[in-house]
Amino acid sequence: MKDNLKKHLEFNEAVEELDSLIELGFFGEDARKLVEDRGNYDNVDYFIRVLTEWHEDKNQVNKHKSYEYISIIFNLYTQAVKENPEESVKLISNFKLGPEDNTAMEFTTAYTEYARVFSDTKLLAKEVNADPQNLAKRLRYTKSISVAYMNGIEYISKTLNLLICLEKIVKKEQYDFYNINKMTLHNKILLFNSENKYDILLEMIDRELRNAEAHATINYVDKTKSYKIKHREDGLIKEKNIPFTVLFEKLILVGNYVQSIEYAGQLLYIGLIDRDKFIQMYMKLFTNQ
Repeated sequence: MKDNLKKHLEFNEAVEELDSLIELGFFGEDARKLVEDRGNYDNVDYFIRVLTEWHEDKNQVNKHKSYEYISIIFNLYTQAVKENPEESVKLISNFKLGPEDNTAMEFTTAYTEYARVFSDTKLLAKEVNADPQNLAKRLRYTKSISVAYMNGIEYISKTLNLLICLEKIVKKEQYDFYNINKMTLHNKILLFNSENKYDILLEMIDRELRNAEAHATINYVDKTKSYKIKHREDGLIKEKNIPFTVLFEKLILVGNYVQSIEYAGQLLYIGLIDRDKFIQMYMKLFTNQ
């Protein structure tokens, strides 16, 4: 156990931080209770409980998108596992833990950072709703939305490392994980979605918005309820207004995507370990939504 902790130090530190935030109630009472009870379940039953509670929660926004994304991602997972089980399962596991030869390339840390920022945004939303005339709170909230969106897109970019490799396995093509990791988000999208199979899965990605936040060229204008961004067009720097509602809707889609990567992985794990429980869980998720 100690060797495993040392080998996957970054992963374990990220998980400990996330658990600490959950136990403090940072992500709500349901999440806190799940972590508190985790020791009472094996992995399969724990994932079943996580998926069941999510499925039965009727208060989540835009939930139909999460089902759609889960289906797309899970289908890719299963195709890749069918083609090359050992390599595919190793890739999916390494996404969380980091490769054996470079455990610092784990992406749980990026997930934890996104989750923290996204939850901050939800807390700020409550403050604004409680005091809607407070300009300072509105500006903090709107800035938090743009930061959360950028962090979410950065995490999605990292998930594409995995999805591109799995797509390559399905197509029986060679790939280099490290070279894919070095690619820009734009080039990853071109490679992954060359046949336009994944338009829906990538619908939340707006290159101009992401670049504007990354380069501090986005500002919220309260008078117009929109974000003013600067972007390069035909060699010139131009301004563009993005309504608050547009960015907010994209942020919700980011949340749907991040959920779906997690839940598709949990569903795959159940399927690999316990076929009967997988069938029950799959039918529960994808019938009578």
